[in-house]
Amino acid sequence: MRVEECAAPSVPGPGPIVDIAGLPESAACAALVRGLVARGALAEADLPAGAEPPSGDGVPYPQDGPAITNLGPPEPGFLGREDLLRRLRAALVRGDAHDDVRVAVVWGLGGVGKTSVAVNFAHRFRRHYEIVWWLTAERSADLRTGLLRLAAELGVPEQADADRMINELWRALCGRGRWLLIYDNAGAEPVRHWPAGGGGHVLVTSRRSDWAGPADPERRFEVRPMAAGAAVRLLCERTGDDDVRSAQAIADALGRLPLALAHAAAYSRQAALPLREYLRLLDGSLEQVLSRFRPDDHVQPVAMTWNLSLARAGEDVPETLDLMRLWSMLAPVRIPRGLLRGPADGARGRLAAITGDPLSYDLAVQRLARYSLIGVDAEHVQVHRLVQTVVRLDMEPADAAEWLEAAAILLERRFPQAADDSARWTTARGGRTARGCWRTSWPSRATTAG
Repeated sequence: MRVEECAAPSVPGPGPIVDIAGLPESAACAALVRGLVARGALAEADLPAGAEPPSGDGVPYPQDGPAITNLGPPEPGFLGREDLLRRLRAALVRGDAHDDVRVAVVWGLGGVGKTSVAVNFAHRFRRHYEIVWWLTAERSADLRTGLLRLAAELGVPEQADADRMINELWRALCGRGRWLLIYDNAGAEPVRHWPAGGGGHVLVTSRRSDWAGPADPERRFEVRPMAAGAAVRLLCERTGDDDVRSAQAIADALGRLPLALAHAAAYSRQAALPLREYLRLLDGSLEQVLSRFRPDDHVQPVAMTWNLSLARAGEDVPETLDLMRLWSMLAPVRIPRGLLRGPADGARGRLAAITGDPLSYDLAVQRLARYSLIGVDAEHVQVHRLVQTVVRLDMEPADAAEWLEAAAILLERRFPQAADDSARWTTARGGRTARGCWRTSWPSRATTAG
C-alpha cells in the first residue's frame, strides 16, 4: 500500500499496489477494502455496515504532515537513534488522555545530538500531528517570541499584553487536534510559558540532567554518543570515503559525538581530504581543529559547544572549573570519585579548599553533572575526551603545566611507590589500577602514561 507520493516499487504477488496517496480517509478505506476483497483476503459479507473509519478510534490517518509548522528539514543521513525515536513516541502516547499534556525530555552533553533527535522525531511522526512548532527555549524572551508567532498562525487576535496573548494561544490549542511543541535547549531558567492542557505533546531538549520541568522520570531520556558502527557509517557516507579503519580511528578520537563527526566529515569533504589524512591532522592538531574550523559562516566551531556550559557550571560554584582543569589532565577513563576526597597535597587554588571538605567536593561534582559535562555514578566520574581538550585549550600553557604537575603530585600521593611495577597496580587505593590515569605531554595532543 502506497500512502504518500513516491516511486512505487515492483513487488511480487497477485495484483498491483493499493494506492491511497492523496486520497481522503473515506476514499482510502474504500480502496483498501477493494484491494483486500480482490485478493481474497476479505469477503464483502464480513464487513460491518456503517463501520466508523479508524480515525474515529483515535488512529491518525496518514497525511502529508501538519497543517501548521515552522519545522526545518530533517537531518540527512540520520543514523543510530531509531530505537530512541520509538521509545520517545511510546512514552508520549502511553496512557494518553485527551485533556492532558504529555512531556518527554531528552538530555545530554552538548554536541551529542539532542536537537537532531528532536528534529527527526518531529519528521518521523509528523502525520500524527496537526501542529508542529519549534521553540528556542534557552531564554524566556526567545520562547515568548516563538509562542507569539504560533499564536498569530492560529489566528489569535494580537494584543499589547504578550502574556495574555499566550494564554489565548493555550486556549486555542485546546480546540485543535493533536499538536507537538518542541522546547529546544531549555536551560537553567524556569520555563515560564507552558501549555495548560489540550491533549498535546511537548518534547524538551536540554543539557541539564536535572531539568525541572513537568516530565515524569520514565519520560526522561539521556542521549549518549553514537554506537561505533553508526559513527563509522556516518563518516564514510558523508565523505564518500570507504576507509573504514581510518573512520573508526577518527570516531574514537572524537568520542563518537555526532556534532564533532559532522564537522570532521565537512572538513574532509570541503578540503578534498581523505579520511586517513584527516586522522593525521587530528593526531597533531586536535585542539586547533576543534577551535578553528567552521563548516560554514553560521556554524560555530565544535569547541564553542561546551564553553557556555563550562561557564554556567562555574557561575555559582567557581571550584567546579578548577576541578575540571585537574580532570582534564587525567586520561579519559573512569576516574575514581575518591581520588580527591580527603586532604590532597597536589590540589591547587580553590580546589585545595574543597578536597578536605566532602560536601563541597560533592557539590562541585553535582554541578558538573547537572550540565551534562561529566558522567557520574556512586564510584566513578567519566569526562568526555573532547570536553577535556576544550578545558585544556582554554588554559595558558604555563597554567596548564601547573595543573599537570598538580595531577602528577596528587597521583603520587594517592598511589603506591614504584608505580612502574605492574604487579603493584592493583594495590592502588580502593583497589583501582593506576595505569592510564595521568597525562604526560602538553600542549600537543596528550598521551596516557602506561
